[in-house]
Amino acid sequence: MVTSLSLDEFRVIIEDCLNNILKGSNFNSSFSQFEPPDKLLTVKEAASFLSITVIVRPNQFAYNPSRINVGSIDYLRTDFEVAISPLYIVFECKNNLRNDYLLRYLKSPIGNDQIRNKTRGAVRENLSYNSLLEINIPIPSIQEQGKIAKLLTKIEEIITKREESIGLLDEILISRFNRMFGDPIRNQKGFNKMQLGNLGDWKSGGTPSRSNEEYFTGDIPWLTSGELQDIYINESKEKITFEAVKNSGAKLIEEGSLLLGMYDTAALKSSITKGKVTCNQAIAYAKLNRKLCNTIFIYFLIQIGKEYFKRQQRGARQQNMNISMIKNIEVIQPPIELQDEFGEIVKKVIEIKNSHSANIYEIRKLYSAVSSLVFNGSIDLGNIHIENVIPKAIGGTNSEQNIKIRSENTKINNSLNDILNNVVIKYFKNKAFSYEELAEKIQAHLEEEEYQYDKIRLHLFASLRGLGNIKLGQFYNEEKKIIQLQVIK
Repeated sequence: MVTSLSLDEFRVIIEDCLNNILKGSNFNSSFSQFEPPDKLLTVKEAASFLSITVIVRPNQFAYNPSRINVGSIDYLRTDFEVAISPLYIVFECKNNLRNDYLLRYLKSPIGNDQIRNKTRGAVRENLSYNSLLEINIPIPSIQEQGKIAKLLTKIEEIITKREESIGLLDEILISRFNRMFGDPIRNQKGFNKMQLGNLGDWKSGGTPSRSNEEYFTGDIPWLTSGELQDIYINESKEKITFEAVKNSGAKLIEEGSLLLGMYDTAALKSSITKGKVTCNQAIAYAKLNRKLCNTIFIYFLIQIGKEYFKRQQRGARQQNMNISMIKNIEVIQPPIELQDEFGEIVKKVIEIKNSHSANIYEIRKLYSAVSSLVFNGSIDLGNIHIENVIPKAIGGTNSEQNIKIRSENTKINNSLNDILNNVVIKYFKNKAFSYEELAEKIQAHLEEEEYQYDKIRLHLFASLRGLGNIKLGQFYNEEKKIIQLQVIK
């Protein structure tokens, strides 16, 4: 039988739960006597008595005044209301402004610059609603706004898919590890076990004296546990001198060593060094015995079993680990050949991930450039079918694109265009080439001493769009890990 609740009764239950939580009890005891009600509370009803939320209706914007400068703004795309924190400011657009256009403008380099210029605050900067209203926004026609939003959305989708592919590669590695070695904690495959203390000589780092500012003016990476984010590491926020190494516990660590965080939330965060580095006392490190284990295998094993190892060594109450605890961690020891096989798989996947990351970086630069062009009016999208602007794959071209550039600098100069055509035919007619190689050859033919980067780039873009005498395409060279150009015949 369903138990009906009044708002006052529900308020009492909420208060009872909060009191229980503050006393250290579980929250759900007060709900155990109730079955789901026939009628759910609306967002408006809930917010009216909780007095801790504001209502956002479909197509309304909400933004965090203290975080809008890092992208904390969006509009509600659902057909129902939601309740959010009263820290957020809610507003809606008039009929002459599209939501998707405004969102992308505010997140563009141009819009973000205006936001940063109008944030105020001594301790934490924020953007008031009145300051938001002072931001200047170009307002083309509704149709043009839709085309701009659609173009930028397509680029965003490409970035998202690339990022998702990187996440899938991580999942593939975990899946392959489990297939090859099983659960490293339960050890269903019955591998021998060995403590980390037997795999290497474990030490911890140190911190040079902060009173000597000269110690932190060198070029030797000095790592903290918070920087152990990726499998490999060779750079740090702070760097120290050889004198600092000589006079502190921050000793030089060999390339290929395994680093393990020991303190608080960074416990068992790990990375493998790609060069000589140093670290502070919150990190344990060791150059593992190559005859006994593969460092990449141990890295993944620690990451997969991290929560278990932390509970085993430090217990529920203790926040930090120490060298003894690190040494006592017991890990499975499959045949070294099997560990090495997994290590090679990881290296290949990392190579692909790096390629994808570089690709994402370039696409983000493209997004930034395109958003600047469309928002400052340099590109007229009036005669463009957006589906043809973004190729389905790298290297796709469309000779029928009709992009109108309104800026005077983008008109093709016949002299430079002739030089580009001659250089391509003479040096690159039958082979792939990079932009740098092309620019170098063109520059050698120019009489001006000044480097003509922008002019060369504009002519190149025209050729890529099929507007020049020579049509060029681009593709990604997997072997060289770069984007190259080639003549389309």
